[in-house]
Amino acid sequence: MIVKNRLFSYITAITLITLLTLYPGIPATSAPPTPQPETIGDPASGGEASLYPNFTSCGGQFASVVNADFEKEVIVLVNNERVSRNLPPLKAVDGLMESARYHAADLGQDDYFEHDSYDRQNGSLVYVCSTWTRIDSFYSGARAENIAAGYTSPASVMAAWMNSTGHRNNILSTDNWEIGVGYYQGNGYYYRYWVQDFGKRTGVYPLIINNEAPRTDNRDVSLYVYGTNWSEMRFRNNNEEWSNWQPFSNHASWQLPASSGEQTVYSELRYGSLVVANSDSIYLELPEQAELGSLPAQVTFNYNLREQSFIPPRAVLAPENVGDDQVLTWTVTQQGDWFEVSPTQGSSPDTFVVAPIVAPQSEGQIYTGMLTVTVTSPQGVPGSPYVVNLELVVSNNELLKTFIPFSVVVRP
Repeated sequence: MIVKNRLFSYITAITLITLLTLYPGIPATSAPPTPQPETIGDPASGGEASLYPNFTSCGGQFASVVNADFEKEVIVLVNNERVSRNLPPLKAVDGLMESARYHAADLGQDDYFEHDSYDRQNGSLVYVCSTWTRIDSFYSGARAENIAAGYTSPASVMAAWMNSTGHRNNILSTDNWEIGVGYYQGNGYYYRYWVQDFGKRTGVYPLIINNEAPRTDNRDVSLYVYGTNWSEMRFRNNNEEWSNWQPFSNHASWQLPASSGEQTVYSELRYGSLVVANSDSIYLELPEQAELGSLPAQVTFNYNLREQSFIPPRAVLAPENVGDDQVLTWTVTQQGDWFEVSPTQGSSPDTFVVAPIVAPQSEGQIYTGMLTVTVTSPQGVPGSPYVVNLELVVSNNELLKTFIPFSVVVRP
């Protein structure tokens, strides 16, 4: 296999290990007929700012995702290596992901294996631009890159990189805060190509959930926040309210909302009047569980003095299990004596009825009350207890009765 890495333009000779990758955007072809070589080349690091000439095939284009799971797994493996050595995890960011995917695809499509970008013209390779110029077209702050070809799995390519001093140094460097990984397969001598890009942007302080794991089945997660000189920090889920400000720490515990799906945690860090923000997302996949639902937040009755009638005369409510198939046993308690509830206990799919029982005498009167529905079995069901607010409004307006005709269609 071949692995390459560059560190301050220092090249270390490494046993050729070849990785084959597919260029994003091109459909994968059938596996090569014979086993391909593997290589990691030399590591590259020490990126520096560069201008942005209008090179052909020097980034700026977005390659399709060939295997997102492979890319995510490499990031997880990188952070496992770092955390096992008490180093902070790296944050996956779009710019570095796009840069890495582009280069992995370019290596396969133009059939070469270098950090710098080349085009193949009339069968010959033509230099296009440097590693750093290419990454700069996607991301500012690049610091290192690892490439590899021929490896068939995230575990195998990570093992090769970790067994190479230069590549391992890039993976474990505390100068890097962010990462991108690209994978391509289907073209080129090595067929499969892998790229890791590393960087750190000025003024950006990444927030990382669960060491950048893509999924979790537990609402309780760990957060890592980059920085050193902040005085306070706070967090929030999605569009919910912010937590209270708390003393700054790189590590924090946090709880996600009680619902499956993509969850985003936002952070704010402050020192004096300076505040910076960041966020990270993770997919929460909770096991199915019982949940109380299908109840309204409020029920309103009207009483008309002219007609001496309630509108509606009653309300039928149905406590349901909206989480799984378990039967919920529930009870209903009330606050207010102008209505009655029957029955006051039951099991899903049973219903209960709320009906006004007073005879109001004065226009403009408003009666209020409350119902509390509590699941008694099973215990600890989300959504329980649930409060339904009740209201009775008294009026003396003339009712306008409307009759809506209907038609019957008879099939000939």
